[in-house]
Amino acid sequence: AELTPAMQVLGMEVGDTNALHLRVSADTKCGSPLAIVEKARPYYKDMLEMALLAYATGKDIRVWISSCDLQRRAVIVRMVLGTV
Repeated sequence: AELTPAMQVLGMEVGDTNALHLRVSADTKCGSPLAIVEKARPYYKDMLEMALLAYATGKDIRVWISSCDLQRRAVIVRMVLGTV
């Protein structure tokens, strides 16, 4: 997995899919500003809450990307808000 630079969450979508969809302020190394967190991923709810908080407050997040899917979306496996 690869850690991204700090970026902002510009938009998000959750619904009848198997993932949280994010649009972020920087390229995710997959050739687009799109990313997903799969609902089956451990800590999915924590990452959803963190993404909502980052979106609502304008705070930056950093994420670990495990791979790129067929739609060039980054597959997120870990998320950081603030400095750890």
